[in-house]
Amino acid sequence: LNLFIAGAHQAYEEAHDNAETRFFQERADICLQCLFRPTFPGTSRRWVPFAILGASIPGWLMMLMYVPSHPAIASVILFVAVVLSDSFLLQHGWHSRSRQGDLQVAPEEDADFRECTSAEAEDTDAPASTTPLSHPASTRSAKSLSASDQKYLWFCYRIECEVSGSAGEGGSSGSSLMGRKAVEKMRSSRISHDVLRLRRNTENMQYDMDLKLSHLREGMQGLGQDLSGRLDKLQEAVKGLVVNIERLGLGAQAESQQLPEGWESARAQ
Repeated sequence: LNLFIAGAHQAYEEAHDNAETRFFQERADICLQCLFRPTFPGTSRRWVPFAILGASIPGWLMMLMYVPSHPAIASVILFVAVVLSDSFLLQHGWHSRSRQGDLQVAPEEDADFRECTSAEAEDTDAPASTTPLSHPASTRSAKSLSASDQKYLWFCYRIECEVSGSAGEGGSSGSSLMGRKAVEKMRSSRISHDVLRLRRNTENMQYDMDLKLSHLREGMQGLGQDLSGRLDKLQEAVKGLVVNIERLGLGAQAESQQLPEGWESARAQ
């Protein structure tokens, strides 16, 4: 039962970490897509997109009615109208705030910015400033900064600036602890990934070494077989030579026995 509980707890932690990671990745993907979409920072008139759509839809319908053989032209007109209207609707918050340079930052944004800067000051062992901070591009006041003025989408996430870690001293210590825990998890995952890659590289090198050794062994075996074959042929040739020499010796002996008795003395003289 304890083993089952431990396994279930570990699986739950892994699933929770994976879900949190996927959430942040999807949120960052949405933010990146939003940043890459075209926008007109100098305009904030909300009637412009409706005017563009109102002028383009009748033209699109007329192109479909009077030029039915070329629907691509009508599609291009509608596509351009949709992109233009979307670029007018999609306005990032910092563009509107940069035009209000004489106004102060919202209190909640000032607190978040001061908290992040204090966290950075703790990392560099410098005293954190507690005075109200002003951004380079000052924004509207908290009264005039409504939800509609935020312009749809902008994410800025840091693990040290969690909402749970902005409630007093205990919260700040908890946020730093969460940040350290996240850093340790990232470091351990990176180390495990490096160990796995090193293991794979070692296995590949060992496989290549075994393959080279097997090729070398096969080559040595072939060379040994070739040498043994050549030695066998040499032995057979030597045996044949010995047999021929023996035959020549026996023939000479037989010829000497067949000669007359005085032939040897005469040959010697």
